[in-house]
Amino acid sequence: QKLKPELQALVNRQRLTILEAGEVFNVPTRKRHKTLFCRLSSNHKTLHYGYDIVNSSNTCPSIDELPEKLNVNDIENIILWKDVKNKNKRGFDSPLGFSLEYNQSVVSENASKTLDFISQTVEVFSYWTDGINVLRKGDANNEAAQQHLSMLLEMEIKIRQLDILDIEGLHIPDQTPSIPPVPDNFNYHYNF
Repeated sequence: QKLKPELQALVNRQRLTILEAGEVFNVPTRKRHKTLFCRLSSNHKTLHYGYDIVNSSNTCPSIDELPEKLNVNDIENIILWKDVKNKNKRGFDSPLGFSLEYNQSVVSENASKTLDFISQTVEVFSYWTDGINVLRKGDANNEAAQQHLSMLLEMEIKIRQLDILDIEGLHIPDQTPSIPPVPDNFNYHYNF
């Protein structure tokens, strides 16, 4: 149990790193746009996104190329479409779809809005929904995150069970060795 919080933090950081890299999503068919590119800022405070972003070099667009922003603090809820009972809206029936419900102070009358995503793979769906949960001060907790966590726990326990001192007569000192003095000069000459 002592290892679990440290490894959970590692899984959470990995999810945030994936959000920072960004991803292309499809959008529901009722929208006039076809794709959405979204990425998280490096300070983890803002989601930057843009619709139908085409990059000439076929690389991920930078944050500066994404015209829209959503502050992470404005996200109120994440809605997984597979959990919604009323799926009669066209385009909102994908099991890989999710929406971010947000409330921006600039929106009049505090009206809630949604930002809709359709992931192209189950893995992307899993990583992004976990990442959004981490941003909202939760943990990565879906099935893939639990598999990663259990794999890391198992590996860490196996590593700690190794008896390192019995490997080929290796002796690890109990005290750290002293640091040698600084050399008189740093003019090194190598003959190749």
